[in-house]
Amino acid sequence: MHQAVAHGELRDGTDVEVIVDALVSPPYYRLLFALSPLDDAALNDLLETVWRGCRESDALPSTAHAAAAARTITASSEQRAPTKPRVKKTT
Repeated sequence: MHQAVAHGELRDGTDVEVIVDALVSPPYYRLLFALSPLDDAALNDLLETVWRGCRESDALPSTAHAAAAARTITASSEQRAPTKPRVKKTT
């Protein structure tokens, strides 16, 4: 993310920690509440949504930055234990 700011892909003054929080929080939320992990399409949507919120122009993230972010998110989800789907309680 720091490289993206340095290369002008993200606005000057972009808080990289906020971007990281925005990218890591949804997978962590799903882990915390034993929800199914995000699939590749959902991860791409997440990355694109966050990127569009902080980019300098209408350009999408460079392939290198997008791939690095996706690997980080995917690696985090692959390291966790498998979870069961949540079941609604009947009354």
